[in-house]
Amino acid sequence: MIPTPAHQGRRRTVAFLVFCLCVYLGSASGRIVFPDDEIVYQTSEAIYERGALDIRGIARRTGEPKGQPTGTFGWASGVDERRYGFFGHGLSVVALPMYALGAATADSVPESWRHAVRSNHFYVHPRTPAGDWKRLVVSLTNCLLTPIAVGLAMLWTRQLGFRGSARWLVGVGLGLGSLMWPYSRTFLSETLSATMLLGAATCVARHHRTRGAGSLWSAAALVGWSCHVHLLNLIAIPAFVGYAIAPLWAHRRRMAWVWGIALAVGVSGLLALGLSHAARFGSPIESGRYGLYSHFIVPSTELVALLLSPGRSLWLTSPILLGALLGWRRFRSRVPAAAWFCLAIVMTRLVFVAARSDWWGGWAIGPRFLVPVIPFALLPIAAAWDHGTGRVRFGLLLLLGLSVVLQAHLAQHSIFEWMLWLNTNTPKDPGYLWVSHWTFRGNPAWGFMQLEPDLLRVGAEQLARHGHRGLHRIFRGIGLLAVSSLALVLWPGRSRLRGEPRPGHAPAR
Repeated sequence: MIPTPAHQGRRRTVAFLVFCLCVYLGSASGRIVFPDDEIVYQTSEAIYERGALDIRGIARRTGEPKGQPTGTFGWASGVDERRYGFFGHGLSVVALPMYALGAATADSVPESWRHAVRSNHFYVHPRTPAGDWKRLVVSLTNCLLTPIAVGLAMLWTRQLGFRGSARWLVGVGLGLGSLMWPYSRTFLSETLSATMLLGAATCVARHHRTRGAGSLWSAAALVGWSCHVHLLNLIAIPAFVGYAIAPLWAHRRRMAWVWGIALAVGVSGLLALGLSHAARFGSPIESGRYGLYSHFIVPSTELVALLLSPGRSLWLTSPILLGALLGWRRFRSRVPAAAWFCLAIVMTRLVFVAARSDWWGGWAIGPRFLVPVIPFALLPIAAAWDHGTGRVRFGLLLLLGLSVVLQAHLAQHSIFEWMLWLNTNTPKDPGYLWVSHWTFRGNPAWGFMQLEPDLLRVGAEQLARHGHRGLHRIFRGIGLLAVSSLALVLWPGRSRLRGEPRPGHAPAR
C-alpha cells in the first residue's frame, strides 16, 4: 500500500510526539519535588492501596501558613476527623496506572536504581526503597501527559484550517519552547489541566465542523470534570460555553437538545465536586483550605508581575508567546470564534490569578497558575506564520530557537532547590519572594547556572560507572528512540503516490 500525504503527516506527528516523550523522560528528576506533589501522591496511594481518600500528610514543615502547626500543609480534617488532601483528585486518579506499575515492580527492580535520584536534595517524605521507587514511577506521569497535550494542540490547529507548517510551529513551540517542558518533570496538576482544556477545545472545534453531538458532549465532560484537577479550571467554563454556542446561535432551535444534554454532562462534574467537598468537609463550597492559604486582593503590581517581571512574566518565561502577539489580528479575522475564545480564557485566568494573594503559585518556575492557558495564548502564532513575510517567519524561527534553548536549561534543574537557596541567602528585607519576582538575580534561568543538574539520567550514568548499568541502558534506549523518531520527523517524506516519478527516474509507462 502506497502511503498518502495524509498518512505520512500522521506518521510524522506521531514520531514527533514520541520524540517529545523521550525528551521529557531524559529531563525527568525521578522525584516527588513539591509538598503539593506529595499530597497528591499520597492520595493516589490511598486510593490504590485502601480504596480511600484519607492520607497521613507530611511530617516535616513545608508550606504551612504562619501560625499553623508543622505537618498540616496540604490537608484538612474532614467531618469524620480524617485527613484529606485539599488539592483536586483528578491527577491522583489519572496517576493510578503509574502507581500500579511502581507497586508491581518495586520488589523486582534492582535496589540500586532508586539511588539514581539525587540524594543531596530536600525530601518531603520518609525514604524507603519501595517508597522511593513508586514515587520515581509516579513522577513520570506528566512526561506521558505532555505529549498528549502537544498532539491535541496540533490537532486543534489543523481543525481550524491552518497549513501543516503552522501546525508544526504550534507543536514545537508548545512542546519544546514553552513552560510545558519544565513542568513535565513535576507532579503538579497544571499539565493535566492543559490537556483536558485542550481536549475540550478540540472537541468543540470538531463539533463546529461536523455538528456532531458526541463531540460537544465530550467537550462538556472534559470541562466539567477538569475542575476535579484544579479549582481554577472553573474560570474557563464561561469561555467554553461562549465558544461552543456563539458560532451556531442561528441554529439554536435545532441545537437546543444537544446543548441541553451537554449542559447536563458538564454540570455532572460540578455536582460530583460539590458532593465530594460536602462528604469530606461538610459543605459543597468548602475545598478544605478554609481561607488559610490565600485571599482575594485588588490586583495591581501582581498583574504587572505576571506580564512583565523578570521572574514571573508569562512572556519572558515562554518567549515564544511574543510571536503569537504578531498573529492576533490575522487570527481574529480568520477564525473569530476561536480567537475570542482564546482571548477570553487567557484574560479571565490572568485577572483572576492576579486577584489572589498567592498569585505566583508557590515555589515554581514562572507563573505556575497560568501554565494551563499557555496553549491558548500560543495558538495565534499559527496565523502569524501563515500570513507572515519571509522576514516574519525568520524572526519566528529565531524566537522559537531561543525559547527551546531556555526551556532546555530550565528543565535540567530543581526550582525547589533554587528557591530554598534564595530563602536561605536573602535578607528579610526585601525578602526572597520579592527577589524571585522582581530581580534578574532571582530569575531561575540565572540561578540554575549555580546548581548541579537534577536529572535521573545523570544518576543512571553515575550508577553505570560503579557497575550498575541496567538503568543507564534504558536511558540509552530512550536516546536511540529519540534520534530515530526525530529522523522520521525530519525525513523529506516525499509522497510515493501512484504515477508520481521518483527523483531521477522517468514516470512508469
